[in-house]
Amino acid sequence: MTPLAQHRAVVEALGLSPDDLRDLASLIEATRQVVLVRDLVDSELARLPSDHRYVKSLHRLAAWAGDRDAERVQAEDVTTWARRARDEASTDPRARHGTGAQEAFVLATRAVYVRAIRAGLVRRNPVDEVRMPNRPANRRTALGCEQLEQVRLTLLAHSRDPALDDLVFQLLRETACRRGGVVRLSRDDLGPATRTVRLVEKYDKQRWLPVSAHLMQRLVAHADERQHPGCTRVLHRRDGGHLNGRWFERFAQRIQQAPWAGELGVSAHWLRHTTLTDIERVAGVRIAAAYAGHADGSLGVTGMYTKPSPEELRLAHARLFFDDDRDADDPAIAPDLIRRARFATLGQIEFASPTGSPLL
Repeated sequence: MTPLAQHRAVVEALGLSPDDLRDLASLIEATRQVVLVRDLVDSELARLPSDHRYVKSLHRLAAWAGDRDAERVQAEDVTTWARRARDEASTDPRARHGTGAQEAFVLATRAVYVRAIRAGLVRRNPVDEVRMPNRPANRRTALGCEQLEQVRLTLLAHSRDPALDDLVFQLLRETACRRGGVVRLSRDDLGPATRTVRLVEKYDKQRWLPVSAHLMQRLVAHADERQHPGCTRVLHRRDGGHLNGRWFERFAQRIQQAPWAGELGVSAHWLRHTTLTDIERVAGVRIAAAYAGHADGSLGVTGMYTKPSPEELRLAHARLFFDDDRDADDPAIAPDLIRRARFATLGQIEFASPTGSPLL
């Protein structure tokens, strides 16, 4: 029996006429409690951290539609607002095209309505009929060794806190972590005995990755020096505050003081691309996927049976950043963060130095 037939059977069983149905619909509409968009947004903001990706979009939604009846918002409205978010974001010189803001607005609005439906505040999600914007081609790629060196030097030259910026640079370069992994790094995530750090990133997924003894020593020393009462996070600014999304925006601005980096929009995420490319060159795509924190299933069924061991990750890390694998265990020996792995063939790894000469 179709849904229409089921509804018709119920109406006939109750003995309701078309007029009765119209009167009932009018009564329900007249007595319905109006829930404003602002009410839904405030509820969502109350549960999200201040540096969450959706926060800016939610503030836009409240500003543009806060007084609207949430039940009467249509897909066309969301599409219009999302494009407005794109246009507004594209005026920012730090933005490449504004599509990220458009996409974030759609996703944030969808999340708001999903939670509201579960709470029984609204009956439908207008975002279900909204198409996600097409992403333009991504210019992000791995940096060359000369570019890496310029990024580091430019970053430090324009920094008010070179020690912190250099430490974050090393953490990003060694682990290929996302900025969320840097921001959320806590004392419990440091494993000095095993020379590993735990990264907690997207969707609260966790993974342990090897780091050099040199980096571990720096992280512990930084945490001890800048320990803020009541905060377990490792990385803090000089004023005691911990890192957040806004700090990373300024981190990118410092990098982009180099003209070529500003033109390309180089950010911390470019370091992730660089390290993952190097790990793939050194140890293959399976190890690179584990480094990236990609699910085992992303490589099909075989990926579930070929999970890299901690020792394999440790070896890939040491081969990339040190001439002698044993140097990774010596806190007095700094890793070479600038060299790049060019290719891997027949077990021989060739590295490029900033001067262009190979290091075998």
